[in-house]
Amino acid sequence: MRGGQYPSRQWPRAGGETDPGAAEVTTRHYEVGYRQAALLAGFWDERTPAPVLSTTEVENTLAALAASAAAAVAWWRIRKTELAGLETAQPLRQTYRLQALRAAFNQQQLAAILGAFERHAVPAVLVKGPVVAALYPEIGLRPYGDLDFYVPAACAPRAWDALAELPDRRLGVEIKTAHSFPSDQPAAEMIQRARCETISGLPVLVPTPEDHLRLLCLHFVCHGGWRPLWLCDIALFLARLPDSFDWDNFLCGNPLHLGWIRATLRLACEVLGAPEAVVPERARLVTLPSWLIPALYRQWGSGTGQSALGPLERDSFSLRRTPRALAAELRDRWSNPIQASVALGVPFNDLPRLPFQAADTLRRAANRFAARSGPTAKSGSA
Repeated sequence: MRGGQYPSRQWPRAGGETDPGAAEVTTRHYEVGYRQAALLAGFWDERTPAPVLSTTEVENTLAALAASAAAAVAWWRIRKTELAGLETAQPLRQTYRLQALRAAFNQQQLAAILGAFERHAVPAVLVKGPVVAALYPEIGLRPYGDLDFYVPAACAPRAWDALAELPDRRLGVEIKTAHSFPSDQPAAEMIQRARCETISGLPVLVPTPEDHLRLLCLHFVCHGGWRPLWLCDIALFLARLPDSFDWDNFLCGNPLHLGWIRATLRLACEVLGAPEAVVPERARLVTLPSWLIPALYRQWGSGTGQSALGPLERDSFSLRRTPRALAAELRDRWSNPIQASVALGVPFNDLPRLPFQAADTLRRAANRFAARSGPTAKSGSA
């Protein structure tokens, strides 16, 4: 985050809006997203000065952060400033306290799950969630609603059997044998390279730092970067990077994927103030495409990304729906420029993103309609 002023308001608009109302909404989303970034920047370093914002701007920003997964981080950032006394800051404080309690509960759940895996001889590699949370100044600052484990494909049935032994388990668990995002680094190789570390006092298999940072970056862009917390994870990872980090290993692989990763590292530095000095020039883009940061701010300002909303009309997508309802459905699940680029496998360059956004949204709509009409056609012919 450079300086304390807003950048130029003449940013490119993802949808090419000509309607003044749409432009006004876009502007508001951008500014709310920008202020969230200003407030979260450098949260891991208490020497980072608070941003200079008006009372109205602060209150709007805190209200937006209170509804996000970064609420506790925002409280940590402002807890020793005069902003902590604002009424709009109290939901952040309550979230911070609640997450501290949940962290202790989650640790018990994690211990039980790891014990079950050990009894069933399942070499489960834990990613994201509690592994990243351990990097934060306090483990309760980084919430997680489930646990993501990678296991060898042959061990997946045993992993599910192990979980079945825990009827009182309250924490969701995902068992993965392959990446759910584009990657030329097979999950099986990541599992083989995993090493044992102590997380929350528990011995856990985790990815190497190189594999984990790559995974965090690809997960971020695959989901359109809609959660500020995900970029906080990456910025903090860079701030806590071990001296032994192997950049040559990190930068090997598909040039397209590396382009997305390098852009993400640059975003972490530009938007949240991650230390650029630890990232060699070859590992980050010198300049970002002009649409990228504005798209990120607009997404943060508008809230939940379409990847969290599920497929187009999950339950009742139908051509019989009214045009207004269909338009609302498409608007809610319109791919942002980041997600559309990754979904279609195109690089982050200065080409306009609108054609990619439209193509990806229509592709998902067509896939959803085909999935729903297929079984119906078969049952009608039977």
